[in-house]
Amino acid sequence: MVAGQAKLNSLRFDIDMESPKYINSQLLEDIANEDLWEEFLSIEIGHWCNKDLRKLSLQSDLKELYDSYYSWTSGYTHGAWGAVRESCYETCGNPLHRFHRYPKYNQLYDTVYDSAQLVNLILDDLDRAYPEFKPRFLS
Repeated sequence: MVAGQAKLNSLRFDIDMESPKYINSQLLEDIANEDLWEEFLSIEIGHWCNKDLRKLSLQSDLKELYDSYYSWTSGYTHGAWGAVRESCYETCGNPLHRFHRYPKYNQLYDTVYDSAQLVNLILDDLDRAYPEFKPRFLS
């Protein structure tokens, strides 16, 4: 998969665009050709185990957490219209203005509490996975 990603980016930089200064396009080409000539290398842009995050959440019995925390909020990462609209625009309440949208000035909701909840769930999983782990710091 790494070689396929290297090939894809190497081809992009050769054809479509100029590579950023921190990327060595020759190194990408070398990585793509390392184990197999890049002409015979397929480019796979999917997940490493051929499952999306939703399927993984079903398999691990975490679908409820996926629905609660990921399905809507992933739109913020991917720039989906719903997230842009919620974070940047307010709807005008005047029906004569045909409910147009204008930039809003308030901030998004605080995520600290939800983040702490998720980290606590991760720590609980670590406790179950490594029950013999002894704390290294004394309180």
